[in-house]
Amino acid sequence: MDKHVEAKKSWARRKLGRLQKSLVRQVNKFLALSHKGYVFYEGRWTLTKIRPKKTRHTYHDGVRAWDLSDAAPLPFDEPALLRLNSESRSLPVPKKKKRKSKLRARRYLKPELGIDGLVEGLEQAGYRHVFLRWFEDLPRVEEGEDVDLLVEDEVVDALGEWFLAKPVAGAIRFDIYSAGGLPGTDFRGLPYYEKRLAEQILDHTVLLRDRYRVPHPRTHFLSLAYHAVYHKAHKSGLPPGAGEDPGLAADLEHEYPSILARMAAEQGEECEISLKGLHGMLERHDWAAGIDTIRKLSPGRPLLLELIESPPRGEVPGELCVFVVRQWAWERDLVPWMTSNLRAYGFDVQLVHELDEAERAVAASRIRGGNWNRGPWPESGGPPYALIAAYDYVPEPPGIQLKSTQPFAVNARSVEMKSLLRDGINRHVAKDERVNAVHSADDEQEAWEYLNLVCPDEISGLQAAIRSGYQGDPYLKLAINRSNRSVSHVVFRNGRPCILRHYADSEAGRLSLEAERKAMKAFAEAAWAPRWEDFGPNWFVQEFLPQRDRLDERLVGLDHGSRLRIAVDLLSTLAEIHAAGYAHRDVHAGNVFLTDDGPRLIDFETLVEQDPGVPFQESYDVCGKGLPSPFVTGNMCLASDSSKSVLKVLGIEFDEAWAAWIVERLKVP
Repeated sequence: MDKHVEAKKSWARRKLGRLQKSLVRQVNKFLALSHKGYVFYEGRWTLTKIRPKKTRHTYHDGVRAWDLSDAAPLPFDEPALLRLNSESRSLPVPKKKKRKSKLRARRYLKPELGIDGLVEGLEQAGYRHVFLRWFEDLPRVEEGEDVDLLVEDEVVDALGEWFLAKPVAGAIRFDIYSAGGLPGTDFRGLPYYEKRLAEQILDHTVLLRDRYRVPHPRTHFLSLAYHAVYHKAHKSGLPPGAGEDPGLAADLEHEYPSILARMAAEQGEECEISLKGLHGMLERHDWAAGIDTIRKLSPGRPLLLELIESPPRGEVPGELCVFVVRQWAWERDLVPWMTSNLRAYGFDVQLVHELDEAERAVAASRIRGGNWNRGPWPESGGPPYALIAAYDYVPEPPGIQLKSTQPFAVNARSVEMKSLLRDGINRHVAKDERVNAVHSADDEQEAWEYLNLVCPDEISGLQAAIRSGYQGDPYLKLAINRSNRSVSHVVFRNGRPCILRHYADSEAGRLSLEAERKAMKAFAEAAWAPRWEDFGPNWFVQEFLPQRDRLDERLVGLDHGSRLRIAVDLLSTLAEIHAAGYAHRDVHAGNVFLTDDGPRLIDFETLVEQDPGVPFQESYDVCGKGLPSPFVTGNMCLASDSSKSVLKVLGIEFDEAWAAWIVERLKVP
């Protein structure tokens, strides 16, 4: 099957899928007691660890957590609580619970009306509307075909006057889309065209045979190209790029390549007739879909993701996070509370930008595809009113549970902070009045796009502030890990995140700290070692390595050769430790980080002396024998059978890695 096509499920497969989902919901209730559950990820059900549902304010020592999965928001003061429960100046609080609309874009024109009767009714009511494409033969519609109609939002409540929700004899099929993507007139939860583009289509129409409103020829070409690229994708018959195989040309409903080529020539537009070529043309004319829109359309159309260029790796480790404050929260003056929460959990708030009227219009029409409806919430938060840009110098990679629901999120802390803000508000709001008061970008690429759309003049200053490092609370501590030997925190020194590890006043704690001291004295200059900053009587400080650079997080996209290179580098590292007369004794994927300078090995709490006369191939770090296994590490070594072992994670056999390492050693003069 074509790599760009999602397999079509039969009725039986769809039924089985719903049954599996229902069964999993029941089973997970019991598995949750042991913090496990089934998650559907990458096409299959996977048993994984899940986050506990409880909420707590702090860890044991009164310090807020780096991991926000069970965090609680800061409390509101009394005036803020009063504002939360007061009526908005322009967003009325609903008195009755709203029900989600069951209507869909597919409607059926009442047979007694016909196309001409519909047009007459729309014109008499003064509603803006336009037949989007394949309108040349109107009012005749071939049997089995449907009509695509774009309407202004005000029409939606009146659709029942002309349309039925279910087919009857003689009814013509319509797909009806509103400019704002209102419920029942949306496309996969989005406006069919981004709202700014839908408004352009509605504003630039011509009359076909003095009766039927159709797009202006220029707008028609752009809108059809948009439809072919983003809605049809692989089903358009367009090749991904110049000279590439179009894939499904035999299954075309319409000859998009030849039609678009003809229209481009008529418009004097020189462009490559391919998905990438047309996407580039739409970008030049400010008609391209935004990154967040493309991502939301990509399920079932994975080819669309190739239209998004991968951004270069940022020069400052971390992740820019942009939170969009919606009208509901802005009018209740909740931005100070939001920024306080961000700072309390280690986000460096660099910009709070109130949108003026023009910027609100841009943000409302171009972010989220222009869809600011209430979605699954009882109440809509309204359009964007402010942006908060905060840099997270210590991001956390998403787990499988988050990836399954938000595949484009790259920082779990950003997603969990958004949930913390929403939940913190809604716990003080009546159940049938809960609101989605804040939105956030999925990743840094979306974040910069939001800023570039709304306040491009602020970007250079923001980039300079990020390069200067963390400028928040210099005494901030975030608990990152706790064991019976030590507790670790994220702290900031000279604007850079570091790990502060305090050790217990116990034999295990003292031995662990002493092992780290030995490692620093022996390997402080080694390129593969962590950067120890400072030592105290029961603590040390070392650099913070981003969790997303951990070996088991960075393997996606690495080919076999790159993985073998990592295995060889780690063998060289372990050989150096062995030659110095030591064994690490806890070499696993969670203790290896991939940096621009190569793999780095951390966590030397288990370091002990080892007779250098032991052959390297028989040493503990290679085979897990010859020394006692510390704590509960289970003889962890390079060639361990554990799922956490480096070679298991890399998918490299020991004999292959060893042979490649020997060959490399022979090359050294």
